[in-house]
Amino acid sequence: MPLDEQFCMKLILSMDQMDRFPRNEHSLSRLVEKLQKADDERMAKDIIDGFVDSASHETRCPMPGDIASEVHKRMTERYGDYLPDPECVPCEATGFVRVLMSDGMPGSGPRCECVQRRKPRIRQNPTESTSELEAQKEEWHGLNSFLQKVVDSKGEKAIIVRDGDRKDSAEAAGRLRE
Repeated sequence: MPLDEQFCMKLILSMDQMDRFPRNEHSLSRLVEKLQKADDERMAKDIIDGFVDSASHETRCPMPGDIASEVHKRMTERYGDYLPDPECVPCEATGFVRVLMSDGMPGSGPRCECVQRRKPRIRQNPTESTSELEAQKEEWHGLNSFLQKVVDSKGEKAIIVRDGDRKDSAEAAGRLRE
């Protein structure tokens, strides 16, 4: 439910000393509209106080997008980001319902109803997650070693460059030219 319009207008008007503060009713109503999406009056006051406390007479008044970004940031801190249910069957935890396209190929349909603001799950057993990460790291190491090998297609030799190893790859490429 949106916050009280009069309360939000009072907060917005507290920024009237800022540079480029809007003077017409339409612009003011857009600022109020974005602030009304805050979760509660405390959050709205904290958002405006954040803009006012760090402002000088030369500071530009926040635009509606600035207020909307700040509301979104604080809502995400409080409730988490929009994430799908990891156990959802219709969307397979992707956030979009799986559908078959007219050509018979799978595709993504509308956003699934399971998508809500939620905090990411915290792993219960840290040793288990560490061993999983180590296994994944070994798998990637093997893949990177494979990608670094010389590729010979149609008689041309090339090296696939991996980020972070540009110097080694440049030296290897130099040896190929010889």
